[in-house]
Amino acid sequence: RDALHDFGVAPESVRVYKAKNIAGYVTGAVLFEEYFADAPANRPTGLVLLNDETAAGFLTAAREVGVRVPEEVSVVG
Repeated sequence: RDALHDFGVAPESVRVYKAKNIAGYVTGAVLFEEYFADAPANRPTGLVLLNDETAAGFLTAAREVGVRVPEEVSVVG
């Protein structure tokens, strides 16, 4: 919260998608479903995922429905 404040970002503007499972490929795909369920205007433009395997699942699911990376969303594992 302090770092967000230092950069002028309101903490409530940061969205947190919480996985019900441990981090992994399938979890990334599930997180993408939650992300994609948001209205396009409400979707974050960048995500930080727990690890590369989770990011790979997210990216695969994004590609399957035509979400462009990094044009529409940037992803870091």
